[in-house]
Amino acid sequence: MRKIGERAVKIEGNPAHPINRGSLCPLGQSGLQLLYNPDRIKQPLRRVGKRGEGKWEAIAWDKAIAFAANNLGEIRKKGESHALVLISGKKRGLVSRLFTRFLEAYGSPNLIYAGPRDSMEIARAMMEGKEDSTYDLENAGHILSFGLNLLDGWWSPVRQIRAFANLRQGSPGRRGRLVQVESRLSVTAAKADEWIPINPATEGALALGLAHVMIREDLYNKEFVNRYTLGFEDKVDEKGIWLAGFKSVVMEDYPPDVVAKMTGVGVEKILRLAREFASAERPLALSENRSSNATYSAMAVHALNALVGNIGVRGGVLSEGEARLQPWPAVIKDSIARKGLSMRRVDEAKTARLPIAEPGIEALADALITEKPYPVQALLVYGTNPVFTALNKKKIAEGLMKVPFILSFSPFLDETAAFADIILPDHTYLEKWEDEPASPGLPFLCLGLRQPVVEPRYQTRHTGDVILELAGALEGEIARAFPWKEFKECLLEEFKGIYESGVGTIAEGESEATWARFLEERGIRYPLARSFEEFWEKLRAKGSWWDQASSRDRGIRGLKTPSGKFEFFSPKTRQQSSFPVYEKPRFFGDEKLYPFHLYLFPTLALLDGSVANQPFLQEIVGPHVNMQWDSWVEINPEMAKRLRIRDGEWIFVESPFGKVKTRAKLYPGTMPGVVNIPLGQGHTALGHWAQGKGINPLDLVGEDYDSVSAIPALLSTRVKIYKA
Repeated sequence: MRKIGERAVKIEGNPAHPINRGSLCPLGQSGLQLLYNPDRIKQPLRRVGKRGEGKWEAIAWDKAIAFAANNLGEIRKKGESHALVLISGKKRGLVSRLFTRFLEAYGSPNLIYAGPRDSMEIARAMMEGKEDSTYDLENAGHILSFGLNLLDGWWSPVRQIRAFANLRQGSPGRRGRLVQVESRLSVTAAKADEWIPINPATEGALALGLAHVMIREDLYNKEFVNRYTLGFEDKVDEKGIWLAGFKSVVMEDYPPDVVAKMTGVGVEKILRLAREFASAERPLALSENRSSNATYSAMAVHALNALVGNIGVRGGVLSEGEARLQPWPAVIKDSIARKGLSMRRVDEAKTARLPIAEPGIEALADALITEKPYPVQALLVYGTNPVFTALNKKKIAEGLMKVPFILSFSPFLDETAAFADIILPDHTYLEKWEDEPASPGLPFLCLGLRQPVVEPRYQTRHTGDVILELAGALEGEIARAFPWKEFKECLLEEFKGIYESGVGTIAEGESEATWARFLEERGIRYPLARSFEEFWEKLRAKGSWWDQASSRDRGIRGLKTPSGKFEFFSPKTRQQSSFPVYEKPRFFGDEKLYPFHLYLFPTLALLDGSVANQPFLQEIVGPHVNMQWDSWVEINPEMAKRLRIRDGEWIFVESPFGKVKTRAKLYPGTMPGVVNIPLGQGHTALGHWAQGKGINPLDLVGEDYDSVSAIPALLSTRVKIYKA
């Protein structure tokens, strides 16, 4: 951070951090516009008008904490602690640990993660018994990506771009290859060695077609499949019943000619893709899917990784592992907490009905509206804006009207915060201490340290400190579960646990990384710290800790399936097939009335729209079609010619659920039967730089979910387009 006096004027990447090595993504570069944003909430606000009316009064922090604690305390007194729900946009980190502990002491099972859910992680949970998706992208030789936008904002853009550069720059005699299978020419597809256009929601069928060719031509890794997998061959169970294996299912149902008709990918191309993938050095198959068949498709893609034996090896699929944090004392639960924690979850996640479903914000809507399995009495909202981002956002808004008490920690008055009874605004990341676990997908463990670079500009407060204060105000066992005076004390304790574990080291510059890894793999820590105080000072100076040795080849050990092997099948699907199959996708809208598939995509600049209030990002939202500060719909030029639609013309996009008006952009990377609209615009709140800019395409989308994991099916709607 560069400062003039006390004012921050420029942000740069940390050259010692192993993720960015001195670079920053657009979001990082625009961080000062978050810090100095004129629409920030400057002190606690309490609602004084009707909910959603927009009338607030500023109150002091002591009164705000007392008001919130009183409401939460009254719920416990009535024996309804289970009726508290906390929704969070962050799944990792110390604040998430505090949330988990707070709900445990309070007596609620309802911590709901509201961020994006990864179908590939769910596939790994079913086939490997664990969800910690980690990929050694840097050392892969051939990446076959089924819709995963590696270069369009997937988790850490800088890291993915660096990994891609390493893949493509090659070494003597070797240059990696990236093939992108997708219904739109995304940035990733444009940068790939080859783009494979495919009919929407048929990626799983293509993966199974590739598996068919690999098995038929004996191109798969027989040693790995025979030793480390289960369910590949047919078998007769203990009752004498014949059970088909993955091999039989694939060979019977997915020959290339059949798959070609499903996907629109030609037979010769299917044969070539299969042979190239199977014969490549260190091949890796990845997937991201938001269709109604997302989980089965991800399972089909992950089966390719098992067929080539790249699980637990260099350049393949790895297990992430966990940093050795300082364990906290067990929470002593009072009778109210014990009773509350025995109640079922309000979203029914991990129940018999949805045994592998992640806790999802969309499932909360029905519970709020129907008050089943019980009425929600209080809702805490952190780091998420479901009234804007949820597939069923209108139902979320309807449900919020029925919740007696809503507390938001948002630093901005976004669409969800507008429903709150009280807002306790958080600092921005430039004003607070915080740990920053690295995004999923890294081949090594990494934990960053955020430090305040400026004093808080307004009367905001770290959400971690607010949780500690609320716990203290609630008294009893809840207060005793939080012995720390402030969040920084928790943070120091966390990193002290890492120091005492004797694993990993302070991240150094890139030039020292090779030497550090050499020593670390031999049990020598570099640079050495003789005390925790010295470790902490070095951590503050360099900014992150990492464990390079965690990226060593782990082999197939550590799988948590019942068999201890990779399982081609999963009884957890509770569907007609336990194997990866092509489940025909569901689409809303009659094809004759609504001839186009609607394809929604995030942009690198705006992502899900939570940063749409930063002008720098609005300026670069659509450079490939020369669009700023607005939405657009991408149309195939030949199709636009038939409809007599010109570039830049205002048109209507209509589905069975709604109609929006936006500009047409003729984009050659659009398939003829598809139209593409970016996510992130269409805010009705969040500040004057976001409000009223463009349209929210979720207004067009019908509510549907993957039948196995309940992932929202964003790509399940047909539309029609016509001139405005």
